[in-house]
Amino acid sequence: MADYVESQLADNEKVVINVKQHWIALIRFASRPILIAIGAVIVGAISIGFSGEDRLIRGILDTIIKLVALGLFAVAVVWLPIQIARWKTRRYVLTNRRVIESAGLMRKTTIDAGLDKITDVSYAQPWLGKMLGYGDISVVTAAGAPIDLDQIIGANEFKKAIMEAQEGLIRERAGMMMGGSAAAMAAVAAVPVTAPVSGVPSAPAPAPVVESPVPVAEPRASTPNEITAMLASLTDMKEAGTITEADFEAKKRELLDRL
Repeated sequence: MADYVESQLADNEKVVINVKQHWIALIRFASRPILIAIGAVIVGAISIGFSGEDRLIRGILDTIIKLVALGLFAVAVVWLPIQIARWKTRRYVLTNRRVIESAGLMRKTTIDAGLDKITDVSYAQPWLGKMLGYGDISVVTAAGAPIDLDQIIGANEFKKAIMEAQEGLIRERAGMMMGGSAAAMAAVAAVPVTAPVSGVPSAPAPAPVVESPVPVAEPRASTPNEITAMLASLTDMKEAGTITEADFEAKKRELLDRL
């Protein structure tokens, strides 16, 4: 299953954590076929103890009961390995781009959510989970139903890893944004200034940037998307000359420190 997940990764996407469900989940998966097998044993016991005055009727009923017991036992025998395979192949994977839930042996299914689309990550741990080391995580996205990671090993560590991966993604995109702006400014600065053509008045010099800092609204970004948007807005204000370079660097550091 790990190979299947890795085959679905995009370029520059790397696996951060790859975990599976706790063994306690196997009990939940296997409980129904086990109950059916117990029911088959009980029905078979009824058949053995069945008695009646009419041999013909007793024989017919005995045959029917045995067939029912055999059918129940066959269902349990077939269903139990399927449930074990479902538990064994289920994987919860965190990459530097998204959260993935993958399951299935013959028919594989995958549900994922991009880190930039995740708005909330809730965590719950029952008292038994505290003792055995598992918990439940619900990943809420801006659009679509939440992804529920049930009875996952090391759930609290998985949640922390999601938050750290979101922070890393924001820093990476902010660095790309800052790098792109710096490259554009360097390209403009490299253009040679030509002398004005005779008879044609030269364009007026741009107004100097006011040295006193222009008040900037205090950023109140609370989600990764809001922080990225705020960084883009600050970049536009700096390029337009609304704020100074010092103000821009100060606000940028303040936003990144909030991650």
